[in-house]
Amino acid sequence: MGFAGIFILALIQGICEFLPISSSGHMLLAQQVLKVDAGSGSNLELFLHLGTLFTILIFFRRKILALGLGLLSGCKDSWHYAFTLLLGCLPAGMLYLACRRRLEALSDSALLAAAMLIFTGLILLYSRVPPRRAAITRLSWLQALLVGLAQCLALIPGISRSGSTIIAAYALGYPLPLAVEFSFLMNVPLLLGALFFKHKELWCLINEPQEAIVMLLACIIAATIGFLSLKILYKILEKNSFWKFGIYCMVIGVLASAAIMLKLL
Repeated sequence: MGFAGIFILALIQGICEFLPISSSGHMLLAQQVLKVDAGSGSNLELFLHLGTLFTILIFFRRKILALGLGLLSGCKDSWHYAFTLLLGCLPAGMLYLACRRRLEALSDSALLAAAMLIFTGLILLYSRVPPRRAAITRLSWLQALLVGLAQCLALIPGISRSGSTIIAAYALGYPLPLAVEFSFLMNVPLLLGALFFKHKELWCLINEPQEAIVMLLACIIAATIGFLSLKILYKILEKNSFWKFGIYCMVIGVLASAAIMLKLL
């Protein structure tokens, strides 16, 4: 894959991973429309995830630091929050390990991704519905598990991980800003797990310094753009316009589906 293709995918990852519009869906559509060949892009995917992790750690550094200090001091609220984060990771992690090959086979279908973008759009529109219950300040263990189950949907390309988990938490009574924070912090254990299982691939790049430099640049691009995307996301939250992402996803999904179907005909 050329540097131009890597740059495009890193840019898409940085934007779409932190906006609720499905990075996996946009990656597939980019490869389909722009003829960007992902090829043997496992190293690229690994470094893009590393960039995502850096963005989360930097953007939410105060929350993470406060949580860490709370855990060390034995704060019950901190331990409860940390446990709910881990509990929310379990369903998607277990499902991926159990059905890895079948789920990865889905990543080849751009038409499926386009259709699921429409589904993501419908989910996001729910954020315009006024809360039907009193706002809660923290999720219970059962509620965290339900959010984790919603995250399982995102194993299908085109369904936004952040979108599904944010809306699930919102539907349970969690305010949108807190739901956004919980959604991205819940992604940290999953990213760490993915990097741990593939750490050998990172070390192998030591023998290929040129590729390592390119991958590192992709990581930096994804992390930088991701940080800016999070800034934009919170600005949009302040304007109560989160639901507009749903309109975007539906439009892109419909247009992409039509384009792919016409090409097949």
